Amino acid sequence: MTQSQGPLPNFFVVGTAKCATTSLARFFEQHPDVCFCQAHEPNFFAFDANYAKGLDFYRSRYSHYDGERAIGEKSWRYSCSATYPDALERMLAAVPMFKAIYVVRDPLPRALSMWRELRDGGQDILPADPNKALREANIVTDSMLYDSQIGRFEDVLGKDNVLIVFYEDFLDDPRGFYSQICEFLEIAGFYPEEDIHANKSVAQRSDTRLLSAIRTSGLAAPLRRLAPAPVRKLVRNLLKQPVGEIEISAETRRMFFERVGPDCAALLARTGRDPNFWTLS
Repeated sequence: MTQSQGPLPNFFVVGTAKCATTSLARFFEQHPDVCFCQAHEPNFFAFDANYAKGLDFYRSRYSHYDGERAIGEKSWRYSCSATYPDALERMLAAVPMFKAIYVVRDPLPRALSMWRELRDGGQDILPADPNKALREANIVTDSMLYDSQIGRFEDVLGKDNVLIVFYEDFLDDPRGFYSQICEFLEIAGFYPEEDIHANKSVAQRSDTRLLSAIRTSGLAAPLRRLAPAPVRKLVRNLLKQPVGEIEISAETRRMFFERVGPDCAALLARTGRDPNFWTLS
């Protein structure tokens, strides 16, 4: 292995979006015992186009490796088995044994925060109506089937190699949250000098008619490839408009919890949490 290639990871943050995983990545970047992937959300094992670039390309993301004990990355799509069915198999082919960290959160607030971010980013095409997104967008509910998704990783890695942590604990006790992760990865206890809470959700904004037309026309994908990230962000900000509070209908709420409620309840039972820790109806 050459220095330019770098090693392969021995841990992954596999779940899930809008659960402080960006803050966790920033934490790992500061930890002296961790070599963290140079690209946030590389999605190497999820996206076919990324995977086709080969392991040497993926190794290059760790070219800064300098003997650290823990080597890792985060891509929440790895835990979306219905949307990205090959991800786990590809991970195991490259790294037959690793540790997995799965962060979970109260399902409805997480789903709405995820819808907001994916709509803003434009990488996943989601309905502009959050009610429709919660009812029909598979990427939203697929990532919310916590217990089933975690079970897949435990089946192949063993329970001792899968850590379930709660977003709510991150908010209540960040030091305890990070200490639990350090213990799991068998690295030194560490806490950054400044509190990290990255990628916070901001005031809700929706597409203008022009941006919506660009998304549906098929122009969005080539424009994303051609324009640098700062330009894309500027254009999105210019072509979005503030909206009021998100309103979820009783019917949407019923359908959402019919699909994800039992799985989330099973996760609470698995982790010994109070059944009322989250609102599941």
